[in-house]
Amino acid sequence: MRGGRKGIPAMEAGCIRKGPWLAEEDAVLRDYVNTYGPCDWSSIRSKGLLPRTGKSCRLRWVNKLRPNLKSGCKFSEEEEGIVIDMQSKIGNKWAQIATRLPGRTDNDVKNFWSTRQKRLVRLLNTLPARSRRNQGKVPLYAQVPNFESNANSSVLPLNDQGCQAPPHPPYDHSLLDIPDLFSEGQ
Repeated sequence: MRGGRKGIPAMEAGCIRKGPWLAEEDAVLRDYVNTYGPCDWSSIRSKGLLPRTGKSCRLRWVNKLRPNLKSGCKFSEEEEGIVIDMQSKIGNKWAQIATRLPGRTDNDVKNFWSTRQKRLVRLLNTLPARSRRNQGKVPLYAQVPNFESNANSSVLPLNDQGCQAPPHPPYDHSLLDIPDLFSEGQ
């Protein structure tokens, strides 16, 4: 059954509409925000304007209808840099990162990051098998200074954890001169 408003389903007692938004609903929401500003979202339903929850109206405005949205536009290099820098500092706090990017929503930022990560994985998977096998691994031998001689460097093997074993200091062989307590000549 259709309600009094053109094209919008009737609001029955307690009936909340879910699913895709109609163009007519978007127009009602725009009119409401132009009149009252982007606040008091629950009053949209209580005034009988839309059969949607306040949360649904707020999300529709913030993510789809705001006039300054850059939705669908590719991120600029500057925006990409901000996302990468902020994500490394604060993690996956998309709403907080989005506050630094005018016209971008938290969902835009999250989708950008997710797409970027998938692209990086795809690039790594296209490397030749030999390159991929050595990716991020330390060579089996590393150049380290030789403390026992005047040579500039020597090749030392790495231990099981991939760390260089520290070079042994020169031994004081006099410490090894222990008298033989078991010999018969004493």
